[in-house]
Amino acid sequence: HLSAHEFSFSGERLRDESSRYATLARTLASKDRAPAHLLALAPVRIAHSTPREFGRFRQEGRVNIGYTFWETTRLRPEWVAYCNALDEVWVACEDNRRWFRDSGVTVPVHVVPVVVPEEPRWPVAPPRGWEFLASEQRYVFYSVFVWQERKNPLGTIKAYLAEFEDRDGVLLALKVTVRGKFSDVEDAVAKLRREMHKERPPEVRLIPGNFSDQQLAWVHRHADCYFQLQHSEGFGLPHFEALSYGNTLVTTAFGGPRDFMRPEWVELGACHPFGGFETPVVAAT
Repeated sequence: HLSAHEFSFSGERLRDESSRYATLARTLASKDRAPAHLLALAPVRIAHSTPREFGRFRQEGRVNIGYTFWETTRLRPEWVAYCNALDEVWVACEDNRRWFRDSGVTVPVHVVPVVVPEEPRWPVAPPRGWEFLASEQRYVFYSVFVWQERKNPLGTIKAYLAEFEDRDGVLLALKVTVRGKFSDVEDAVAKLRREMHKERPPEVRLIPGNFSDQQLAWVHRHADCYFQLQHSEGFGLPHFEALSYGNTLVTTAFGGPRDFMRPEWVELGACHPFGGFETPVVAAT
């Protein structure tokens, strides 16, 4: 998917091929918020995509910027070439900047965090399947993700099951988007529970479907702790939003979330193995 925005910093929007990142474009097009080194330059064209799309995005007579997220410590060699054909590359976290530099990107690489609304968005009704949160008395761990290896869903569930018992009064609620059969996910979780050999394990609730921004805001408002032990995140938008709603965040100390889990901004717990999970895990409130 390629989302491209083209505009000048005088405030005149020249072209907008997608409204998905309109908030980012509006913010950057505002003269008082624009990066100073771009103010006097030609119209700026920003592509939000993986680097493999940057080649077909670049246009002569424009300041060409690629805005991307990445989750591993190295880029593919051909992607490095696509990045170096641009004027700048923007990434969402400091780890990304270091990984791009280490991979051979030589054009300027700037960290531009994701733009999020400054005010909470209160919806009228909860999303389908999450109505129970309004009256739930247990402490609710929750996370929102596409079921894939990078998100480490089974590792997250395993750590939770290893750490708690049913008597602890906790619940893990997972909003899961599945690219395949939801029954396969249910079977995988059931198999994991059997392998754990716990007589009274805590509840794990899998809830399929997609959220609107307002529905996700409702979940953030009513749950307690965003809990996800992914292998890596380019930024971690739901993690960041959870903190903005005053929730506790427990996640792996790697990638994007490290940028906003700083001791001057949040209260950090000690990094330690959680439920036998090998990668350091940190809690923030």
